Amino acid sequence: MKSRRLFLIAVLMVVLTCGYASAKAKKEFSGIVNINTATAAELVLLPGIGESKAKAIVDFRQQQSFDSIDDIQKVSGVGERLFVSLKPYITVSSPTAINSYVDTQKSDRLPKAAGTAK
Repeated sequence: MKSRRLFLIAVLMVVLTCGYASAKAKKEFSGIVNINTATAAELVLLPGIGESKAKAIVDFRQQQSFDSIDDIQKVSGVGERLFVSLKPYITVSSPTAINSYVDTQKSDRLPKAAGTAK
């Protein structure tokens, strides 16, 4: 009985630890993305943007271009909170320049952009 209780406690600790680790996982992005020209693959690198939101951004801009970064809030699913987190990383005037990207859950890294220091 006692060993079963210890086993259940151990399993519970593992499950809770895994849940905590995945909750802490996030994207770490360095660079700037032009929301008028970026591919869906580039948009997905932005914090808070998954495949469906990237597709929504691309679909929206096929109808009309973004005149300012504030216009991204016209895209379904992009509200004030997400806009605030995207603001430092998006532009409508400069070319896309991705310096680095890390998904802390997957630990995937994109290579540094050409011409940047190693």
